[in-house]
Amino acid sequence: MNLCLDLRDNSELVVDKEVKCWMFDFDTYVRTTSLGTKSVPIADPSEFATLLKAFAYETKAGQEY
Repeated sequence: MNLCLDLRDNSELVVDKEVKCWMFDFDTYVRTTSLGTKSVPIADPSEFATLLKAFAYETKAGQEY
């Protein structure tokens, strides 16, 4: 996520701070499904894998990545 943030905020190659990064969309998914109680990074590897799998298979954004 730090790489995406750094590119968005500090790269001269990025126009209008528009960076398409799956981690941003995954974080939005995690925050939404947990009603704001969780966000990326997720410390528990099992929970991370479960949420990532759900994001990848059950959301349009995840399927597009």
